[in-house]
Formats: sequence, C-alpha cells, structure tokens
Amino acid sequence: MRASTLLVLLVLLGHSFARCNSNGPLQDETTEQVESTTTEDEELPYSLELLTKDDEVTESVEESTETPNIANKPIQHPPIGEKTGFSNVTAREGRVLGGTAATAGQFGYYMFIAGSTASGTSLLCGGALLSEIWVITAAQCVATAASVTVYGGLITTPGMTDVGIGASILVHPSYKRNFVINDIALLRLLSPMTLSATISTIRISTRDPSNGLDNVSVRTMGMGPADDTTELATTPALNYIDLVNLKKWTCLIQTAETYVSYPKNAGCLSSSTATKGFCFADAGGPVVYTSDTDSSAKLIGINSQYLGCPSSYPMSYTRIYPYIPWIKQQTKKTFT
Repeated sequence: MRASTLLVLLVLLGHSFARCNSNGPLQDETTEQVESTTTEDEELPYSLELLTKDDEVTESVEESTETPNIANKPIQHPPIGEKTGFSNVTAREGRVLGGTAATAGQFGYYMFIAGSTASGTSLLCGGALLSEIWVITAAQCVATAASVTVYGGLITTPGMTDVGIGASILVHPSYKRNFVINDIALLRLLSPMTLSATISTIRISTRDPSNGLDNVSVRTMGMGPADDTTELATTPALNYIDLVNLKKWTCLIQTAETYVSYPKNAGCLSSSTATKGFCFADAGGPVVYTSDTDSSAKLIGINSQYLGCPSSYPMSYTRIYPYIPWIKQQTKKTFT
C-alpha cells in the first residue's frame, strides 16, 4: 500500500472516530439537518421577493468543532494598489483559472465588490445581485471591511470613472473566520441598483445541491488573476468556468492529505486538473446551476475556499440552501 493511500485512510479513520465519540454513530457527510422542500426547484419562481413569503425551510447553522483550516489561504486579502484598489496595480491577465471570457449582460447578476479596511487594506471579491438593493457574498470578503462598494454590469474590473454603490454589511452572526464556517454575508445597497440589459437579478434555488445534484455540472465566475498572486490586472475580463459539483464524501477523501476538512454547509467544486478553478479575488462569486428543463440559472452557492492556485484539489462553496431562513429574515422588511 502506498504511503499516500495509507495517510488518507488514517486521516479518514481519525475523522470517523472523532465523529463517533462526539455525535454517535458515523453518518454520511452529505446528510444535513435540513431536508430539501422540493426535488423540482425549477417549478418555483424564487425571486428574493417571493422567497420571503415561503416559510417551509428552517435554518441549519453550523458550529465549529474542528481545528482551523491552517493549510488554506489567509482570509483577509493582501493590499492591492491604493486605497481604491485600482490605481497602481500591475498589468496582467486577470481571470478565474482556465475560464472563458463572458460577454456583456451574460451574467448580469455578477457583482464586483471592492472593500477597504480601516487601515486601507483592499478587499476584492465577487457577489450576486438578489434584488435591486440586496447582494449576497462571502463573509470573508466583508467581515473586516470598514467600507464597501458594489459595481454591477461590468465585464472588466472598475476603472476610475466607473461609479459603484456603497452598501451596509450584514455578516452571518455565526461566521467563524478561522474555521471559514457560515461563510456568507449580505450587502444592503445604499441606493437601488438600476436593472438594465447588462444588470439583472438571479433567483435563489431552494434545492439543496447535496440532494440530487452530486456530480452535475455547475458554473462560477470571477475577475481574479489566473494564479495565486496579490497583483490584479488593470484590464481583466470577467471569466466563467464549468465545474463538477463533487459528492461531499469524495471531496473529503481528496482533501484529506491537506489536513483541511471543508465545513458541513459547504459544497465542493472539482475540475480534476489544476487548469480550472477560482483564485484570489474570486471569493463570494456566484455558483449557479441550470437544469435540463429550465434555461435560467439559479443560485446554489457562493465561492469560499481554495487549496492553492493552481491546484488539483477541490474548491469549496457555501451552499445557500441552509441559510434561506436567515436571508429571508434580513431582507423581509424590503418587501413588507
């Protein structure tokens, strides 16, 4: 038996023993506290407005019981350029790794998020537009931000003449930065985003991607560089990639040798090679699924963690489904 295989088996055995002692009999990692309310989510028009009127789903908040993911990249992005984040960056091709360039309006719901900490550190991420005033992103993108600006309708990073909209920040109250648990946040725009041919909202899927969507193709997008660097391109394109929604148990096996265990409420994205994936500045970007019976994409998650860029290890995304009640609670006043 090869040493690497033995190491994987030992790590998995340790995980199994720990769960048996603390939580009773071992269960499949894909089993969740919340069951899907439907297996045909394409039949339901879940705009954010209609979602707030549906009370069938209950929130499943994950608590931290494991050691921090020390092998992962720092959550707070390093400084980029001046305080604006765009004035003196080094020119290079910016894109999700192995992506295809998007056209104007193709992903109108994609939002580019530029934040700044109190010390002036730039925080660059992606997000998705849920309504004219609500954007969803990763908590790691904005938890340390003193201010944040949202840009819509762009397929290149904002220039000095592009005008964004400021937003207030609502980080999930159970977010654990060192464990990257409950990595989800909402941004309430200070003024409405004007919908147009290049700016649109996306519907939230109420189908749990761990229930019936294993090994199906999903799509994500971003403007981050094509490798793990602090340099962001001056004229990068919004790029998209199609990845596999990997079965969670398979994902845990593939990442075992890194000593990183993705959180329970995280899904996994895999390309089987080191030529595709998301990278620096792509966290918070939407993960969408389009069914065979509905041509419109629906939001199932937001990008969270990656184990090196480039890397053949699976990446993680925060599944939206367990947090629908929290999203409804925070946004309900918009529609009542």
